[in-house]
Parts: sequence; structure tokens; C-alpha cells
Amino acid sequence: MAKPSYSFEAATPETARYIAEHLRDADRRELTVTDPDRDLVAVLLESVRISRWATVARVDGLPAIVYGVAPTAEAGVGAAWMLATDAIKRVRRPFIEVCRGEVDLMQAAFPILCNYVHCDNHVAIAWLEWLGFKVSKAPAGPGGVMRYFSKGAFRRV
Repeated sequence: MAKPSYSFEAATPETARYIAEHLRDADRRELTVTDPDRDLVAVLLESVRISRWATVARVDGLPAIVYGVAPTAEAGVGAAWMLATDAIKRVRRPFIEVCRGEVDLMQAAFPILCNYVHCDNHVAIAWLEWLGFKVSKAPAGPGGVMRYFSKGAFRRV
């Protein structure tokens, strides 16, 4: 199997829509728990729209991963997020290496980063821990199936 090519660019409505239509099952479950009454495409388009910035990683030319940071109601606190297609499995290492610098940029804008991750989203939890986020072991959020994560300070907002 040939080594996959990858590139990074600003997210657009088109790339966000593609990813929403091809989400990994774990990410689909996570969005369904957090926003059960909304269409997944609408949720992802809104996430991209309200984010300070959102980035797409392409794998072999197709949108595969979208991540970003959105402001919260509290000054200095940003909601970091990431959603992906199954193509994330093909570029885990290169993606993680780029993300470390991206998280530093997020923290320059928002000294505290936080959000929730589905307790069964093992790929996302591993990614968060590798990037230095603290991930709570305690159930939280809707249905008690989410776990709170933060970087910069471990507190709920």
C-alpha cells in the first residue's frame, strides 16, 4: 500500500460538509449525544462558522479531519474540537505531529482549552492525552457518556 499524501488548509463549508457526511462512527455518536435534535451537517457547519479558526487535513486529496477552537462565554477559554472520517487511521502520526503546534496556537488565543469527548471515542481520547490535555475519568455531560478534557487549567466552564 502506498504511503498516503496529506495536506492542511482552512476549513470551508464544502470540506466540513464532506467530513460530516463521512464521519467515523465514534464521532457520529459523540455529536448525536451532544446535539441530538440537529442534523450532523448543520452541527459541523456551525462549529466551523463560530470557530476562531478551523483546519482541514486532506488525505489523498479528500477532506478527512477537521479541527478547531471556538470561543466560549468565558474570556480566555476556548472549546477545542476535532472530528474525522475513517481516513484518520491512515495518517495518525503526521496528523499528531502537526497538531502539537496547532494546540500551542490555540492556547496563544485561549490560555484555557476545554470541551467534552465521548467516553467510547478512544482515538480522540488518545489524541487529547498525547497533546497534553487532562481527560477526566468521571462521566459527564448528556447521558453521562462524555468525559471532560482541558489544557491550561482543569476546571469546568
